[in-house]
Amino acid sequence: AAVHYIVNDEDVHVAELLYGLRNLWRRFNSRFDYPVLIFHDGLSSETRMQITQAAPHRIWFHRLPDDFLPAASLLPPDLRADEDEESESSHHSFSAGY
Repeated sequence: AAVHYIVNDEDVHVAELLYGLRNLWRRFNSRFDYPVLIFHDGLSSETRMQITQAAPHRIWFHRLPDDFLPAASLLPPDLRADEDEESESSHHSFSAGY
């Protein structure tokens, strides 16, 4: 068993992850010590350091392949980016398939 997260290097998503990791440790993983798998599409070394220092989890980083996200035409309409608007789909694209 393991706990997994999918994240990109955008500040808001990293902040959400750090909050989640602290809560996970405080409320659950300090007793059970499940490994935490972080799937990402490229994290800076500074971000990886922040993540590992958030709580004393056993953290494993896994880079996702470039073709992780299916073509836009294969996504449900609510996950597609509207070309006329500024793209804010990165938050939702990481939930595709999960």
